[in-house]
Amino acid sequence: MAIALLVPTIVIFAQSTDPNKRKPPLEMANYDWQKDAHASGLTAEQMVTLHKQGFVVTGNTCRQAFFPYLNGEQLFVTSDAIANSYSVLLEESVRLLEATNARRLNTFLVEAWKVTPSFQKRFTGDPSLLQVAYNRVRMTMGVALELSSGQKVDASPDIEKAIDDEAQRVIAATGQSKPEWLGPPDAGFEAIDYTRFKPRGVYNGRPALERYFRATAWLQAIPFRFSKDEEFAAWLMLYEGLDDFDNKPLYNSEQEICMKGPGEADSMKSALMMLVGEPDDTDLFGSGHEGVTNDGWDAKGFNDLRQQWANRGPGAEDGTVHLSQINDQISIASKDGKPERTFRILSAYRLPDAAMFTDTEQIHAGAFPSGREVAAALGSPIARAFYNSDNEKLLAQIDKDKNAFAEGTLYDDYLNAMATLFEPVDAAAPDLFHSSAWQEKSLQTFLGGWAQDRHAWLLQAKQNVIMLGMGEIVPSGFVEPVPDFFNRMAQLSLKSLQIFQDAGAYNNGIEEVVQNYRDTAAALHRYAAARKIDPKARPTGADAEVLMNNEGLMYALSIPGKPMPPEEETAAKLEQMATQLETQGPGNDPELKMQIEFKGSQTAKKWQEFASLCLKLEELSNKQLHHRPLSDEDNQFYYDFGSTLASFMGYDSNEFNDVHDDAPRIADIYSAPQTGQVMEVGIGRPLVMYLLYPYGGKLILTHGAVLPYYEFASGERLNDQTWADLLKTPAAPAPPDWLRDVTSKPIPAVKPVVR
Repeated sequence: MAIALLVPTIVIFAQSTDPNKRKPPLEMANYDWQKDAHASGLTAEQMVTLHKQGFVVTGNTCRQAFFPYLNGEQLFVTSDAIANSYSVLLEESVRLLEATNARRLNTFLVEAWKVTPSFQKRFTGDPSLLQVAYNRVRMTMGVALELSSGQKVDASPDIEKAIDDEAQRVIAATGQSKPEWLGPPDAGFEAIDYTRFKPRGVYNGRPALERYFRATAWLQAIPFRFSKDEEFAAWLMLYEGLDDFDNKPLYNSEQEICMKGPGEADSMKSALMMLVGEPDDTDLFGSGHEGVTNDGWDAKGFNDLRQQWANRGPGAEDGTVHLSQINDQISIASKDGKPERTFRILSAYRLPDAAMFTDTEQIHAGAFPSGREVAAALGSPIARAFYNSDNEKLLAQIDKDKNAFAEGTLYDDYLNAMATLFEPVDAAAPDLFHSSAWQEKSLQTFLGGWAQDRHAWLLQAKQNVIMLGMGEIVPSGFVEPVPDFFNRMAQLSLKSLQIFQDAGAYNNGIEEVVQNYRDTAAALHRYAAARKIDPKARPTGADAEVLMNNEGLMYALSIPGKPMPPEEETAAKLEQMATQLETQGPGNDPELKMQIEFKGSQTAKKWQEFASLCLKLEELSNKQLHHRPLSDEDNQFYYDFGSTLASFMGYDSNEFNDVHDDAPRIADIYSAPQTGQVMEVGIGRPLVMYLLYPYGGKLILTHGAVLPYYEFASGERLNDQTWADLLKTPAAPAPPDWLRDVTSKPIPAVKPVVR
């Protein structure tokens, strides 16, 4: 049952507030959908499919999902468009939160580096064991600090060089090896897959976030194994040595996190636990340390301590160090197929689908798992029917693991909201929405949404026909008849706002201001270069808009009473300001602080507006199902819908000539280092869909956007740009063959995704 929500009323961003500028509505009496289809350029084959199944997804692509809605007439609002808009807002919030976390992590690493030299004198025992452990601590923390800060660490020349060499290997992000300081390869830790350190997702292309990505991924990657004396000793050095350290910005204790209520995410860890899930590894401040003293650090002492800890808890969960559910190391599988007990300085977080894939991997016999398994766990009739007939053992394992998707974290809530698309639609909905073809389209929508969510959490997630009443004119639009979906998305938006707001994501928009300075500087550089060729050249396109929006900023950098300085000089000042703000913060500048607070609050405001939009779509969906006429306000809403959707994606003007062609998203979710392949899931450019909606005794041709889903094996980890480039080539992979009926053109069968 839909739950009523109270959200602030919003002013929908209008395409045009003057109704006289709209095209006159079509009259029902003379309407013929086939003439409309011909005029829209549909082929004969597409029209046959359209007439047969009620909708057809064409091969026509567009830059963004709001493009098909910009003409404001005969729209069909799809769940795809709403899910895509949610994902854009989610990614923006993740980026702001991670910019805050980047500063938290760098501060922690700087201060921790200062105290690590004291570890040599603090602990006593076997000298050779202590020295190896200390070297491991210094290398691990030193590399993380250099990656985070972008500068070499303060250390002796030999240590500084060793750390820098390792940091450069991480930055290169190629190959597999195990550096000598980590010990020789062994069954539990064969090598590091350096490709995992390649910045991807929201982190790619922004220097501060790229540094944070590498540092975090590094700290997630280096294991401190419970069974190895040197590694256990290194871990205890860190744990005991930093026990009194001010780590609250990064961590809360597990007990403190459990005691927190909604909206109390005041650390990096507590926020991510509410957003993503439980840490999959025992992290630096997540284990117990009873029985540890500063002396007696030798093989016998560690064996006694391990036994003491192991005896404290039942089974694998001993209350001190738990077994990870997801293996992310290049290692030889143990007899029970489970990862070895390890500690990590930072843990990646356990997603329910990643944990399920660990179990289903044993059944796949060499093939990667499929996103279809996630859909089956969440109740897709088509996905479940496939496994029920083709692989009953796999379906049984999926059912065993599906309770892990129960609602709790924001990630779980999102998947459950998307899963409402698998529920039977209202009996009053037109026949086409009850068909198997539409179920397949809903499966694609769900998987596209899932791929976008995995993209947002690339770093922190651990890898692995009833007729409506007759009217005189054709309505401006229709909406997918899934009111519960729209209601759930509204609730999810408000929950997203609450968690990110309380985690401090919107308290500071430094990353936004820094990026604006750099964008303005880049536009000035291009303008200066153009003027060298043609002195009369003027800024054009996006550059003109950026410079116009920042006239006040550039004027503030000039000297009163004197001519404006050359463009290159102003650009250099802006670049210097960006670097200073990024590394030192705003200081005591009240005007700059105001800019930062404003930038951060804009995304928070959009979450509220998006929730209001979803509730409006719920209302319109119910109107359709219960045959209630549209008001003038409803028709205006449809007319403005394209521009409204665009505003959530960062396009706050009516000028759409310079929209970025960056809708494709890709995320690697599983890897097989032994073959050098990774499993990629993602979405391509939005596709235009045409749908015949029954109204007033006629079929009305409507149009909207859908997001095509892809999953395939790749020989390299792709980022969004390399994926978008690949889609433009003949080498682009085809969507899965089990989604072939969604499109009008047959999709060539693809080979099984084999590792």
